[in-house]
Amino acid sequence: MAIFNNYYFHDLTQKYILIFGSLFSDMKVQKIGSDKKSTSMVTVPINYAAKEKYAQRMEDDPEQKRQAAIVLPRMSYQLTDLSYDSERKIARNNKLTIDRDVNSKLAKQIYVPAPYQLTFTLDIVTKTLNELNQLIEQIIPAFQPDFVVKIKALDDVMFDMPISYGGLFINDSYDGDIGEDRQITATLNFTAKVYYFAPITKRNIILDVNIPVFDIPVDNDLKESVLIETFDFNAVDYPELIKKLDYRG
Repeated sequence: MAIFNNYYFHDLTQKYILIFGSLFSDMKVQKIGSDKKSTSMVTVPINYAAKEKYAQRMEDDPEQKRQAAIVLPRMSYQLTDLSYDSERKIARNNKLTIDRDVNSKLAKQIYVPAPYQLTFTLDIVTKTLNELNQLIEQIIPAFQPDFVVKIKALDDVMFDMPISYGGLFINDSYDGDIGEDRQITATLNFTAKVYYFAPITKRNIILDVNIPVFDIPVDNDLKESVLIETFDFNAVDYPELIKKLDYRG
């Protein structure tokens, strides 16, 4: 027995993951030389992966002599948890009309969405503390406490997705001089408030109404009732009303 009668897939989780990762694309750091002067500006690569992959590679090849060397600094992110957000719960059986097409006399409807929280980690791996500080200081000022992204979840549905910063953990594996290169990893935690939607259904739009009016005797004998008049209503005769009904108009 299926929860819903028909197959559907909005691909929302992938959309939320990509939007989160895009917030940290094209970030840059200044490379500082031994003379304490900036030598170059580099763009930090980011991809969806666990930091352990980079950490293990650095341990196996600390001098990065392999042909496919890992370039630092770099960032990675991943979705680590998905949980229901009861604080944003709304009546589950309510329906929203998201689109009306008067020409086809059909309206698209969907149940109110289910509120969820996605937990993300953003991992940063650098060779110097200065590079790490540059990246952190480019990120945390945007979250006060939330950074809001407008999401087009479905073709006719948009909502604001607040992303909140939840803390930082730094691991420095080097115990030598503070000015020397080493591998430093930092993990930043974030929570995004999102919605998940049920399948879209269609229903007919009532545009024509015919209402007969009868005169009913005092004794409520319906057999003796007399038709007085009939009210006919056709929405097509009211262009302004049609424009309001048709969301695309």
